[in-house]
Amino acid sequence: MKRIYLVRHATASDKREGLPDFERSLVKKGEKEAKAVARHLARRCPPPGLMISSFANRAIETAHLFAKILGYPVQRILLRESLYGDPTPEALMEEIGRVPDRLGAVMLFGHDPSFSRLAAHLVPDFREALPKAGVFAAEFDADRWADVRGGAGRPVASLCPSRIK
Repeated sequence: MKRIYLVRHATASDKREGLPDFERSLVKKGEKEAKAVARHLARRCPPPGLMISSFANRAIETAHLFAKILGYPVQRILLRESLYGDPTPEALMEEIGRVPDRLGAVMLFGHDPSFSRLAAHLVPDFREALPKAGVFAAEFDADRWADVRGGAGRPVASLCPSRIK
C-alpha cells in the first residue's frame, strides 16, 4: 500500500510586492492555516516517510510547519525544482516514482494548478481545486512507487483550512 499526500502551500505575500515569485514567503494567515491543517492531519493520519517540497520559499515554509507538527526532521525535507512552476501530472508522477519503495507514504508540498491536476489524475472523480494550505491524500494498492498509476487511487483525506475549527 502506498499513500500520497499533496499539500498546497499556505497563503503567501502578494505577487505585486516586487519579489521574485519563488522568494514570496508565508504571511501570518498562512502560518495559522498550515499549523491548523497539520494539527488536524496529525490526529487522523500516520506521518509520511518522506517529505518533498518545491524550492519556493512559501512551499518550504509550509513544509517546515508540517514537519514540526508531524514530528518529521526538517533537515530531511527534500527540495526539488520539479515541483515548482506548473509541472504536468506526468512530471510529478516521475518524481513520485523515485521515492524509495521501503517508504509507505510521501508528502509533496507545492503549487496549484499542478497539484489539483495531479489529484484529478490520481483519483478519477476528484474535480476540486486544492485550496491554499489544503491537503489531498490518496492510497494505492501497490508495493512499488513505480507501480502507482493514475486513476488507481482511493481518496483518504481532503482537508481545507476554512473547514477546520
